[in-house]
Amino acid sequence: DGTTGTVTVNLADLLVSVDEACGYTVTTGGGAPIPGSITSLFGADNGGSAGGAVYFDVTVGPEDISVLDIDINTAETGAFTMEVYTIVGTYVGNEGNAGAWTLSANGTGTAMGLDVPSNAVLDVPVTLLAGTTYGMALVLDASHGHDYTNGDGTNQNYSNADVSLSLGAASNVPFDGSPFSPRVFNGTLHYEIGEPAATEVTFDCSQLGLNQVDVTVTDDSGNTSTCTATVNVIDNTDPILVCMDATVELDENGMAEVTPDLFIDTANSFDACGITITAVDVTDVTCDDIGTAITVTVFASDASGNLASCTATLTVVDNLGPTLVGCPEDQTVDPGPLNLFYELPDYWALGGITFSDNCSEEGDITNFGQSPAAGTLLPDGTYTITLFAEDEYGNVGECTFILTIESILGKD
Repeated sequence: DGTTGTVTVNLADLLVSVDEACGYTVTTGGGAPIPGSITSLFGADNGGSAGGAVYFDVTVGPEDISVLDIDINTAETGAFTMEVYTIVGTYVGNEGNAGAWTLSANGTGTAMGLDVPSNAVLDVPVTLLAGTTYGMALVLDASHGHDYTNGDGTNQNYSNADVSLSLGAASNVPFDGSPFSPRVFNGTLHYEIGEPAATEVTFDCSQLGLNQVDVTVTDDSGNTSTCTATVNVIDNTDPILVCMDATVELDENGMAEVTPDLFIDTANSFDACGITITAVDVTDVTCDDIGTAITVTVFASDASGNLASCTATLTVVDNLGPTLVGCPEDQTVDPGPLNLFYELPDYWALGGITFSDNCSEEGDITNFGQSPAAGTLLPDGTYTITLFAEDEYGNVGECTFILTIESILGKD
């Protein structure tokens, strides 16, 4: 499946033929599940309203269990239904928190009367994981009520090698936050231990290639025969590749590397098994590419060699200003005799200052100057003088130095 990266195979499709006169099933894995059960008691001395609930904790032992059906104690008779709710953790404190519970199964059965087990078969197994405590709530229909036993500290805990019960509480209205406690649920949990055999097998991207599957045929009398099938899992779905335009800035050498990730729209590109290789047909750019819209093609491949491509527009820009060399050192000057002001010279005209740029030749840089401008009259004080040059793409480079103007008083 190109969306989920999984494929499900019906095990019967792996068999060439089956020679069996009677009915049969085809499965793999698991083996015969081990049945088990745990019972509290059946000796009610109290009871709740029809449609009410009982609450208790189930702590699972060293192996997962799957609850298949539940015996309850109800004084009413006739057909009944029951909802089975679970919560990871304890029921204590959650008797009034309906949103915390998950409806895990629905049970149906025939009620047999007071203190006689009434079996409810669940429509789906309730799987409880090893080493985990679950709160469980059993809610009866509007014509049946739970009959239970008042807890006295000696009758509230039951256990075997697989599971333990801690009981419990009850309420006339499910999850209304007004429980009676302690109340001991009268009943039995019937469960299986072990992974049930499956009629189909699911493979994912981690299982690309050849996989061995043991297939077992079991006839209606329980006789079995097993063979091994080889399933070659392949991925033949191309990636979904979506491109977006990108801008690349040139470095101080007037060059830039172009990488595929600049153009891949990761939010909308997808491959169920993952994109492993990407490439782009333009790998580097220079100053010569400024001002030209470049169409690039991006390629992507997954681990199985499925390819996809898309196109995008690459724009190359120069954002680096010229570098100035030979900027004057900090200096102190005297305006000279009879002068109140110092007239700033043209430091560019004095010479010694050069500049370089990653993309513009020196002759292409015609806009340069200083601030304050040459000829500015400055009184005594300390000033920052800035020299600048602008390349043909509008990037400005500058350098600065400190000019101190200090008049020296003569003897007159």
